[in-house]
Amino acid sequence: MFYNLVGSTQDLKKTAIKISLPEGFKLLTNTSTIDSLKIGELKKLFFTISVDPNTPFGSYSLEIQLINKEQVIAKYDLFLNLKKNRSLEVIPIEKPDKLSQKSQEEIKYLVKNTGNTPEKISISSRSGVISGKTNILLLAGESTVVSTINDLPLSNQDIRLVSFDLSCKLDDLEKPFVTVFTVPMMSFTTAKNDPYQRFPVQASLVYNQFNSSSENMGAFFFDINGKGFLDSKNKHLVEFIARGPNRFNIPRFGSIDQYFVGYETGNWRVDLGDKMFKISELTESSRFAKGVQIKRKIGDNEISAFYLKPRFIKTIKNEFGANLTHTFSDNFKSELIYMHKYHTENDTDYSTNFLAFVSNLVKNRYNAKMEMSLSKTGNLVSAGAFYNSNFELEKFKMYTNIIFTGKNYFGFYNNSLQLSNSTFYNLNKKITLGFSKNISQLNPSLDSFYYTVSPFVNNNNFSVNLDINKKNKVRFFLISGSREDKMKIQSYHYKEQLFRYFYEYNSKAFNFRLDGDLGKSLNLLETTDNQKYNDFYRFRGLVGYKATKNFSASVFMENLNTTRYAAVTSNKIFWYYGVSTQMRIKNMLSFNLNYRNNYTPDELYQSQSFFDASLNLRVKKQELSLMGSYGIIPPPINDKNLFVSLKYTVNINTPIRKKRGLGSVNGRIDGVKKVGVVLNMNGKSVMTDKDGRFSFNDLVPGKYFLGVNKSTLGFGNILDANMPYLVEVKPNEKREVKLDVINTGKVLGEVVMVKSEPSSIENILVELYNDTYSKITTTNKQGGFQFSELREGEYKIRVVSENIKKQFTINNTSLNLKVQKGSDTLFTFEIEEKKRKVNFQKERIILSDI
Repeated sequence: MFYNLVGSTQDLKKTAIKISLPEGFKLLTNTSTIDSLKIGELKKLFFTISVDPNTPFGSYSLEIQLINKEQVIAKYDLFLNLKKNRSLEVIPIEKPDKLSQKSQEEIKYLVKNTGNTPEKISISSRSGVISGKTNILLLAGESTVVSTINDLPLSNQDIRLVSFDLSCKLDDLEKPFVTVFTVPMMSFTTAKNDPYQRFPVQASLVYNQFNSSSENMGAFFFDINGKGFLDSKNKHLVEFIARGPNRFNIPRFGSIDQYFVGYETGNWRVDLGDKMFKISELTESSRFAKGVQIKRKIGDNEISAFYLKPRFIKTIKNEFGANLTHTFSDNFKSELIYMHKYHTENDTDYSTNFLAFVSNLVKNRYNAKMEMSLSKTGNLVSAGAFYNSNFELEKFKMYTNIIFTGKNYFGFYNNSLQLSNSTFYNLNKKITLGFSKNISQLNPSLDSFYYTVSPFVNNNNFSVNLDINKKNKVRFFLISGSREDKMKIQSYHYKEQLFRYFYEYNSKAFNFRLDGDLGKSLNLLETTDNQKYNDFYRFRGLVGYKATKNFSASVFMENLNTTRYAAVTSNKIFWYYGVSTQMRIKNMLSFNLNYRNNYTPDELYQSQSFFDASLNLRVKKQELSLMGSYGIIPPPINDKNLFVSLKYTVNINTPIRKKRGLGSVNGRIDGVKKVGVVLNMNGKSVMTDKDGRFSFNDLVPGKYFLGVNKSTLGFGNILDANMPYLVEVKPNEKREVKLDVINTGKVLGEVVMVKSEPSSIENILVELYNDTYSKITTTNKQGGFQFSELREGEYKIRVVSENIKKQFTINNTSLNLKVQKGSDTLFTFEIEEKKRKVNFQKERIILSDI
């Protein structure tokens, strides 16, 4: 605090300055006296204060007094406003360093209000249940102890990390005060392995029922699939699918036959049968076909050849080709593809050759995939290009997707164009500006699996994204664009200019979304004379509630007022609503339901569902599921349908060979310490139970060394055996091991210099030994030494440093000692400097220059 002192009525000498502070404030520095102050003189002074963290917030007054001859001759009141300081300290008390196998563990925490205001605190824990009140009131500086009861997981792992946490949330603060820590949990026994090598197989029996206005069909079919290794060294991988028979004429409902087998070993991979094949983005992006594909890795190269006969698309007869991939580095690889295709266009047969070059680049903040392709159909030559990338800097991001194919390019796309680019710039941590441009005129050659006729789209979009906090997000958009139905009988073709708003709130149990559009739309299906921009608005809201982690539900409603659909001149009002719910009972039973009354016309270019429900029951390796769907297939079929499926699945781990005979080691620790001793063998660790028992299971026959974590034996304790302890395991043998923990003794000693001038007695070698034991140590600067963890018995002790023996006489060179468990044995070496006689002989010494 800086202040000025000005003389006004009299000259002063040796005048005191006193600062009066309220409770909780402390004066750190101050000018306590001034030597003199004359009339009109100015002195610039200051003082420094600190405030106790628990001092309540509010307004406080400080008084500066000028005292002369014990009289207050001037004073000044200073008012300070102490702000709120909201802070908690959450500390685990008596945190265990390790856990043994048991059902529960109690953890205690100290919760202290380190702020300066009373706090209402809501306490919760993900790892356990609060023992006592979950809502407490703590005054400033006050603390309390909170206990949690935590269920420990059942585990047969040798070591597993278990997490504990406590969360304390203040009334209106978004971020809680949380402490989290992990403790290793030790098992008493290692996991018992399956004596068989198994191949996982999943087998299902399915009944599907399909009803529409034109067809009613029902059929059973089977589904068997598996994937696993055939050998113990995991060198031969096999994958297969067997599904059938083919009962439905509508393949997208899944009642089709499929037979596939894949085999991989070393650098070879072979796929044979029915599967989704992908050659490249432009030539054949995704095609369900019957065929064969062979891959071979040679160094940094991979060669692949394929033959495909697509299913469920009449315009493609067959395809074959090959590709070569070269990996230049972890960041860059390229691929050369050749494909030949027999197909039909407008009832005319064609043969087309494709050549494509593909490259993938991943470098720092830039990722890109590019493809250039040429095609030749008879005398017609055409081309295609594909580019997809994302580029990210600290504040700038850009995402680009480009697809172009010519009119005579008959790959996966024909006569197609897509230009999509989105850029975002972060003004700060909360505000992001964005702009996107999207032109989409794609004509993919889709089969009956993916029946859709995507519209032509041309959109510009400017956005402002505001992340207020973790719970609240706001978005604003300016949109200008058009959308056109690709069908011959069009349901929509319009332009629009919109302002879109979006708000989202998310908490642990509750979420809310509100968004809508305001603007103008132009219906291009109307006659030219009637075409004009009309008002357009849309309102949509969603409310969701998560009662528990196993149950959640949400409802939504949408109101749309527009003239942009069909050839109408007046606004039409659309209402859409729906509900969604999910429920789960442990990992055994789950239920999902989704309902929506209808969709806008420009959303019906692809199959949509009005009602979906699924019920799944899992019991061990078996699963029963019931699924129902009521939806619509888009034009030209334009038909509503009901699909119901009942599926029973069993998971079978098929044994393919028995593993060679394995053994085990079962042991017991006895003596002064039983429980909580950690032992290790073969890279795994276990902890002894309350009776001192432990087990190491499924050990390959051979010799092992059993070790112990010495810190778990207790201070001054050792195992009464030579450690590490050698154990030999034979096939199918249960080896029994019994070890005792014994208390040890200690020898404390020193080397003392007698009848001599002080000399260095540091680093003198001292040995303690008997017929089966020997250990050497050195003395410290004071000549002291120590031997710890000694078994009870007779020992000998001696000094072994040869230079000490030459210079000093050791009165007790080697003596016998008796060490007793739990006690210290004291011993002192006394050394005395050896006395030598020196004889002087008369000699004549001549000094001269050399």
